[in-house]
Amino acid sequence: MEKLMAASSLHDILVAWQQGRMDYRSAMELAQIDTLGELYKAAEHSGVPIRTEPYEHELRQAEMVAELIRGQASLKAA
Repeated sequence: MEKLMAASSLHDILVAWQQGRMDYRSAMELAQIDTLGELYKAAEHSGVPIRTEPYEHELRQAEMVAELIRGQASLKAA
């Protein structure tokens, strides 16, 4: 997939990122973009819609992290 994406246009890379087919780090590397802010600007300039709702797997990951943080906070409070 990396070889295919390397030959893809910036627009294709940004679309794949926003569709969840690659993470932002991979998109930045393939697009040769240095910061996340620049990645978002590139999407805006390329006409790639930015999704505002998290995917289901992102919600699950966020909940797992939140549980870990709550667990650490309760240990510190004890």
